[in-house]
Amino acid sequence: MAAKFLLLDLRSRGVSARIITGGTTTAVPGDSVQVPREDLPEEDGRRSELGPVMTAVSQKIDLQSCRDAVVLLEDSSVWFRQISLPFSRKSRIDQVLPFELAPTLPEEACISDYLVHEIRFVPDQTLLLTASVPEARIDQIAAALKPYRIRPRMITPKGYALAVLFLDRLKKQDRQDLVFIHIDELTITLILIEGGKPLMIRSFAVSGQAPGERIAGQIFKTVMGCRQRSGQHTRFDICLAAPASYDRNPVMADIESGLALSDIVKSSGIEWVDTKTLISAILPGRYPDMLFNFCKDRYDSGAVFHKFKSDCLVTLGIGVMVLGLWGTSLYQDIIRLEQQISQMRTASSAMYQDTFPDAQVPAGLSPLMLMQARVKQALETRGGNAGDLEMENEFGLPAADVLLALSSQIPETMDARLTRLMLGNGQVTIAGTTDSFNTVDRLKGVLEKSALFKTVVINSAETAKSGNRILFQFRVIL
Repeated sequence: MAAKFLLLDLRSRGVSARIITGGTTTAVPGDSVQVPREDLPEEDGRRSELGPVMTAVSQKIDLQSCRDAVVLLEDSSVWFRQISLPFSRKSRIDQVLPFELAPTLPEEACISDYLVHEIRFVPDQTLLLTASVPEARIDQIAAALKPYRIRPRMITPKGYALAVLFLDRLKKQDRQDLVFIHIDELTITLILIEGGKPLMIRSFAVSGQAPGERIAGQIFKTVMGCRQRSGQHTRFDICLAAPASYDRNPVMADIESGLALSDIVKSSGIEWVDTKTLISAILPGRYPDMLFNFCKDRYDSGAVFHKFKSDCLVTLGIGVMVLGLWGTSLYQDIIRLEQQISQMRTASSAMYQDTFPDAQVPAGLSPLMLMQARVKQALETRGGNAGDLEMENEFGLPAADVLLALSSQIPETMDARLTRLMLGNGQVTIAGTTDSFNTVDRLKGVLEKSALFKTVVINSAETAKSGNRILFQFRVIL
């Protein structure tokens, strides 16, 4: 089934709405509705175009079948400009365009779109045809469609859109240079097309002067201005687009008479086309490189990302940096742990060498396990039981109590590392290292506070060979 969309034609004298199916108007009665401007209620002293009008449209048209909308704006409500830039890359154009157009636009925020033309008015610079509208206008249109779950897929100037649709009808014929004239209720729009691309746009109000005479004058001025700026003497066909009910014959006769003595027209005949027939061929997303679209990527599913693309990229960059710092910190912690393990293995190896001077610790073996094995072997040689060593306490105080007293008395913030602990004969011999002699005195003081230790004596305290640690030995009487 062909997709349906809502076509809204916003005009000065009212709003026209109809359902389009697959590029052709449906023949079902009630699929088209006209809402005259005088029937619209006033808001803040002005006639609203989009507030209650959607309510009136929804009462006559089944909007539930539509998810997209094409909105046509009067050309008189759009600012068309031509600028030349010394680069053609899209990212550069998007960045510079708002600043280049700012002096020619009102102070309110505007949305602009552009078309790149191959003709160069300034040597070595890219020619752009631009169109701009107030941003508040686009937001107003989107807000009016939102309650009906319809998103604007295309918001474009009507006369310009008709010119693009007419070019598509020509199907790359030889008539790629033409002057397309759209006559609306209060506005006449002139689009100069060269090489199959719109090059200049002029929009002026319908006045008391005969429309044909004024159109002929505008055609002459526009073509002559283009010739002077481009240096080319192109001749053009003429096409007049107006409603079928419009009395076009006098206008066409006045245009032919006004341009009869000039050399800007290819043929004497003026082609006429019905605007309703042309606009029926429009489709959302069609001619993306030819039509101005003021809601491009603004209300699509990825519109939020496009709008906050730079913020998302910055956030992603910060996340990558945080992840990298976390990984670096984790790697450094692992290195520190490996260093501590290495220091403990070195200390235990030294303790093993002190206990068994005649033996070496084989690579890859734990000194502690070697000591346990040798003690067990010695007990078995004497005829004892290794379990007796673990259970027996020759001075009647559990070793676990001594270890608990040591761990509870020594603060975690104190840089003191115990490397040797020997229990026997009612006393404990403690050996280790600290960062300074002052820490040795502080360690002696905290141990003396324990109710388990009667007397704490410093047997020795000296600087290690490396020069950055203090070796100490305490004798604790229980």
